[in-house]
Amino acid sequence: MHKLRTRHRGRILTAVTEWLTTRQAAEHIQRSTRFVLNAARSGELAGYQTTAPHGSWRFKLSDVDGWQERG
Repeated sequence: MHKLRTRHRGRILTAVTEWLTTRQAAEHIQRSTRFVLNAARSGELAGYQTTAPHGSWRFKLSDVDGWQERG
């Protein structure tokens, strides 16, 4: 389990999670959601689309951290 700090309506929340939404992944690495989606679609960042072709994406926190370290 991992702790993730995120903002919601101006408040900082701490959640225990291993899966991140696109927005959470972008906030975690301080990049845009478009940047994260482009990386996922190109195969640079491991991601899992819930329903193809227009479903939402989910990312493992460990994959996002590993990708950022390699980047």
